Amino acid sequence: DGQRTLFLEVADALGNSDLRQFTFRLDRTVPGEPLFDLAPLSDSGPTGDLRTDQTSVTLTGLAEAGATLQLTRATVPGTPGTGTPVATTTAAANGTFAFSGVALTAGANSFVVRVVDAAGNVGGTLAQTFTLNAAPTVANPIAPQALTAG
Repeated sequence: DGQRTLFLEVADALGNSDLRQFTFRLDRTVPGEPLFDLAPLSDSGPTGDLRTDQTSVTLTGLAEAGATLQLTRATVPGTPGTGTPVATTTAAANGTFAFSGVALTAGANSFVVRVVDAAGNVGGTLAQTFTLNAAPTVANPIAPQALTAG
């Protein structure tokens, strides 16, 4: 890995030649596993509890700067991160990224984020399950009661 220089010389049958130099950066390092969670404004309960009251959320995270991140719904059985992407984004220069407008249904919603760096090296995946809280229901409502004074 690192900066490399390739020298290429081409010659024809008459002895004419030309030397060219190409400098490039070799990157064979696999990016690390991304981190992601509900954005603070999408997190309805205690921060970090992976629960929300919102049907559309923003997921934020951290990965290698400039990497492409794919968000997929996790299905079991299956290989994590291999489904159809729900969203794709690029990590900023400081490594932060966000997926906005991610739809949730009531109950558990599992997602996987896969990272691919600028050189095309496929990194690890991270799976998270976020729960959309269901509104409480009343199974057996109590009939109105008459109160008498005295």
